[in-house]
Amino acid sequence: DVVVTDLDFKGQSKDGLNLIRWTFENQPLLPVIVVTGDRGDLARVVEAQRKITDDFIVKPYAPQQLLVAIEKANERATKLRLGSADKSYRDVITADPVVIGSLEQIKKIMESKNNIGICLYGESGVGKEELAKYAASVRGGPYVALNMSAISRDIAEKELFGHKKGAFTGAVNDAVGKFQAANGGVLFLDEIGDCPLEIQAKLLRAIQEREVTRVGSNVREKVDVRIVAATNKNLKHLVETGAFREDLLYRIEGIAINIPPLRARPCDVPLLVAKFLNDLAPKSKSVMISEEALAALTEYRWPGNVRELRSAIEVALVQSYSTDIGIEHLSQRITGASVVAELHQEAGAVDLNLKRIMLQTEKNLILKAIAAASGSKKKAMELLGLSSSTFFRRAKELGIDV
Repeated sequence: DVVVTDLDFKGQSKDGLNLIRWTFENQPLLPVIVVTGDRGDLARVVEAQRKITDDFIVKPYAPQQLLVAIEKANERATKLRLGSADKSYRDVITADPVVIGSLEQIKKIMESKNNIGICLYGESGVGKEELAKYAASVRGGPYVALNMSAISRDIAEKELFGHKKGAFTGAVNDAVGKFQAANGGVLFLDEIGDCPLEIQAKLLRAIQEREVTRVGSNVREKVDVRIVAATNKNLKHLVETGAFREDLLYRIEGIAINIPPLRARPCDVPLLVAKFLNDLAPKSKSVMISEEALAALTEYRWPGNVRELRSAIEVALVQSYSTDIGIEHLSQRITGASVVAELHQEAGAVDLNLKRIMLQTEKNLILKAIAAASGSKKKAMELLGLSSSTFFRRAKELGIDV
């Protein structure tokens, strides 16, 4: 029912990747779990993750961790065999169960015939557009994006609905708007909370009636567009202050999806690092990253989320001259080198006390999650937003008996 494999077959002509490829080609519904002690071999890890997303477990691990991973893999495999899910969410680089669950929600909405809107909430740089593109890939048809904070209220209506020739000075030709361009597909309205109030009524009508009228025209044009909106603001609060229409909120927020920040899904950091290395490094070189550098990247809080991580990899590649990346190639902001030095000089052992406080806080959170989940490890992982591998690794390191 489940394949559990290492990547390294010592002394053999073939390795775990060969087995994964064979399984993917010959038994595509058979789940595969990778168990390895080689965290630094990111290229091979990501190649494996592109084939399977069931789980990736780093040695040493608790036996219960493997049992939970097998149970979860079996559940997903059953859904696949029943045809209630597919593997298209693998286009989004993630191993986080919360994000994967959101992708499954998006898939159901996009496959339905109802004109239900999706509103993505999350911090800046968290990856909201990646989920919008995923929604478009599920539905098919064109994908069109418009950043509502990047256009002035004077041109917002023309951008959304198009205009007729002669409608205003400079309108020398007819022009389609974003709604017409996205006909049959998905229109992504980023930073929807910044939509001018006077445009919101027209936007509501276009979404509700599924028709638009170009500026300078009286002709209504039918459009078949699914709306995915995104914001890092609290739209309900904007409704209370009168800055956002309540009826528009109900229309675009048929389903609300909260995307956790990168600091809440550290399991995604190694996968994203490998992706960015693959995207940004010279194609003629195979750039690797040290385990120490990867650990620093994984433990950093990432206030700028995925966007900041990509920038950090770009800087590291420049610092290392596009050769293997070590911790010395990361900025001090990430490694905390300057902060640690300052604490040693000015506060003696304060850094050690701070570390103990942070570890105790993390331990308390895990224990509270287990208690809130009535002892269910799987539910506790969901409450914490952690993958099974991260959950069991941190529990073991913190001395929690799970």
